[in-house]
Amino acid sequence: MQLDERLEAADNLNEMIAVHRSYIGTIYDHSFQTDDSKPFREGVIRLLNLVHIVRDEWNSNVLYVEMDARGDIEDNSMIGDFIANAQVGMLETTYCKCHQQLADLLNPEVYAKRKMHLAALADAFSYNVPY
Repeated sequence: MQLDERLEAADNLNEMIAVHRSYIGTIYDHSFQTDDSKPFREGVIRLLNLVHIVRDEWNSNVLYVEMDARGDIEDNSMIGDFIANAQVGMLETTYCKCHQQLADLLNPEVYAKRKMHLAALADAFSYNVPY
């Protein structure tokens, strides 16, 4: 039952307070704010930070290659070294490991502990694992 419906069904102020507390507790739990959700919250935050770093590294390499193609770099003898030393490959590998670890953490939560509000997230991580 939705919050509005449950509030309408409440007979007194104490029931309304209980309904509201229950609703806030559900939101708190579903947004990874509880202590037992800490690994997921931190994992998702780390994964998003890693995506940001990969994007920046990729854009840096693309910009360097585009500048070289336009002739903006006078001495391009170092371009091979620049691209060879790029961190994109290592970052991609790290991303894949983080993605897999999150999938491994989420699946038991959904299927063993019956936290069905995590099912879509678990499925997304399990079925879209990058290699």
